[in-house]
Amino acid sequence: EGCSQAGAALIGGETAEMPGFYPVDEYDLAGFAVGIVDQKDLITGADIKAGDVLIGMASSGVHSNGFSLVRKVFTMKEEYMNTYFETLGRTLGEALIEPTKIYVKALQAVKKAGVHIKGCSHITGGGFYENIPRMLPEGMRAVIKKDSYEIPMIFQMLKEDGCPRGRRDALCARRSTGRRKRSDIMLKVAVLVSGGGTNLQAILDAVETGRIRNAEVVAVISNNPQAYALERAKKHGIPAVCVSRKACGSGETFDDALLKAIKDSGADLVVLAGCLVVIPEKIIQEYRGRIINIHPSLIPSFCGTGYYGLKVHEAALERGVKVTGATVHFVDEGTDTGPILLQKAVEVKEGDTPEILQRRVMEEAEWVLLPKAIDMLANQEEKG
Repeated sequence: EGCSQAGAALIGGETAEMPGFYPVDEYDLAGFAVGIVDQKDLITGADIKAGDVLIGMASSGVHSNGFSLVRKVFTMKEEYMNTYFETLGRTLGEALIEPTKIYVKALQAVKKAGVHIKGCSHITGGGFYENIPRMLPEGMRAVIKKDSYEIPMIFQMLKEDGCPRGRRDALCARRSTGRRKRSDIMLKVAVLVSGGGTNLQAILDAVETGRIRNAEVVAVISNNPQAYALERAKKHGIPAVCVSRKACGSGETFDDALLKAIKDSGADLVVLAGCLVVIPEKIIQEYRGRIINIHPSLIPSFCGTGYYGLKVHEAALERGVKVTGATVHFVDEGTDTGPILLQKAVEVKEGDTPEILQRRVMEEAEWVLLPKAIDMLANQEEKG
């Protein structure tokens, strides 16, 4: 398959038995490629000059050069590799064994299109810092716009501090970071949600992989009895509570029931993750400075009364903005008026529909920011 993708011929091979070295039914495969090129067509980097454009071709995943890090970060247990993460859209094992991308035909297409390729750099184990300079003439440097490309979620899971420290079933390995540790008391989090709970799933995944440290979700509370978020909670063994306005009757009864559900959970922090309920003033007063919300825009743009769900993205496209994003903020008595905790920008692309833009904002901003905000609040002693 690799030869086919590269347009290369498989011309030979041999086998060698090594009894006593390899266990029964185990073997290694090793190979190499030889390229032939006319001297006039060699790409040496010698004619690279200031002002040339640097273009990156995306990888398909961690590739073989990343597995030393992968093995240090994750415990290679079957049950963990078979765990499905919605933020990845597949199991962790499937994401990690995504075949290495072969770039031959892509580069050939660029060259055939008339683009003069002056230099190439294969980003292997040394990353940008060690590999890019190899193609540059002496005294030349590359400028990379870090916000110009998307970082796949598998790398988000790896990057935090090089060591996801999961709690559930001790599936993740633990390594000392050398920092002063917070007490063993976990920050208890109640998540309020009205719909499917994709942001909730991002939180649960982050807890399990250790990107959220020293915190646990103690309750998922919804005003909607049909919310799939309640099923997500049950699947993770987390109490799922429905407080329906319709069932409660009056608004005041609903407010009291919602406050009671939060108090009963013992939550230290309340997270609004797609919650369409206007939080009652009595709850804000009881938990002032301990309620955060994720909003799908860069506040103060496209926020306030009436801006929720697809309406936010419809407004962004109608206005013609080139950049949107998401914001995590503390909740006060206003609508999206509380102090901002974190923001992340997301590019608006040509041809975007509200649905496509909504999905991109969730994947690139919301699912990243909300776990990060909870981790920051849970570990403020470490970061202070």
